[in-house]
Amino acid sequence: VKSVEDIISLYTTRTRNHDRSKQRMRTLRDYYNGDVIIPLPELDSDEKSAVANLLAQGLDQTAMRIASTSPDIFCPPVDTKTKRARDNATIRRKALFGWWEHSRMDLQLAKRARHLIGYATNVVQLRFDKKVGAPIWQVRDPLTTYPAPMPNVDDMRPADVIFAYNRTLGWIRQMYPEAARKFSGDGTTTEDEPIDLIEYIDDMEQVLVGMRAPVQTSMFM
Repeated sequence: VKSVEDIISLYTTRTRNHDRSKQRMRTLRDYYNGDVIIPLPELDSDEKSAVANLLAQGLDQTAMRIASTSPDIFCPPVDTKTKRARDNATIRRKALFGWWEHSRMDLQLAKRARHLIGYATNVVQLRFDKKVGAPIWQVRDPLTTYPAPMPNVDDMRPADVIFAYNRTLGWIRQMYPEAARKFSGDGTTTEDEPIDLIEYIDDMEQVLVGMRAPVQTSMFM
């Protein structure tokens, strides 16, 4: 079991190690969203600049082509000679398709394709939905994902992973009322106050750490 200090120290180490690749991802994201300022020649007052965002068009079109074909599911029967085994295989296949429908797999595949084309990577978390009683696929943001080092390029599952993101105090209050009281302070904090969250997941535990101030990478050496 890792302590909060261990998780924060591990997070700061990985942010330093991934800083260069994350910066390239952020640059591409800014170009995709049109947030990059491009110097243009001076125009008359009645003229407007027209610059096509070819990056966004090319990325979206390629991603849509990738996601246009959905994968199929095949569940072989345990015994091909009996009708009961074949029926059970059909039931298993339908159950898996039901899980995909619950996860909106069509949208997940489109998002994964955009991440793969733009960032050359994509992150998917498979977790159990207690309300539905079924597994659910969730695409996570590669910009906020810090997996454990994987020695082989073919490795698909890291030993552990850290997600760093922020949520509002109102969201914290809805999901974790006890923790929200500690962030409320003297009661003057608004519901829109951002709270930084560090989520650590491995095969034994899942820990969520909340911090009001951003984690400084110089806190731990």
